[in-house]
Amino acid sequence: MRELNETLAAWRAEGQGIGRAIVVRTFGSAPRPEGAVMLVAQDGRLAGSVSGGCVEGAAFEEVERARQTGQSRVIRYGISDEQAWDVGLACGGTIDVLMQPEVPDVAVEAAAGRAGVAVVTPLPADSPGPAFGAHPPGEGSAPAEPLTVTEAGALEGTLGDPALDTLLVGAAREALDAGTSRTIELGDG
Repeated sequence: MRELNETLAAWRAEGQGIGRAIVVRTFGSAPRPEGAVMLVAQDGRLAGSVSGGCVEGAAFEEVERARQTGQSRVIRYGISDEQAWDVGLACGGTIDVLMQPEVPDVAVEAAAGRAGVAVVTPLPADSPGPAFGAHPPGEGSAPAEPLTVTEAGALEGTLGDPALDTLLVGAAREALDAGTSRTIELGDG
């Protein structure tokens, strides 16, 4: 999301409400990696990409839906390589995209340069699991409060179970070391 920091700051300075879509899982030859972000301003502007053009229109509509309902939810989108080629795209693949009604403040702070901090976004309970296959979208839920983990291993927030918190800190530190976004399964989520 750091590549969108200037846009995010400008839109916030204008007083725009800003929702977002984030790739949280990929299968196959997906065009964008986990962590790819698309921002949607209240006035209809968008910045970033979750699929290189394949599902941006649908993702835009889902972010607008999230803004109206106040619910976050994960939608699974898929397109075969053959279908992608037919419409002029280099690859297909399947992606799970988290739709959020607004960008949490802690994510804004992290994007603004709070280096060495992983922002952990709990997914709605009805999100698709890690297994490949069709998954009809659920209704989602109110956005969960994000957690943060520093490079030193300090956790702000809790999953409610000390053992899960320890696993979360380890996974977040690995992602920080690798400089990547990733989705992990802990407990039932």
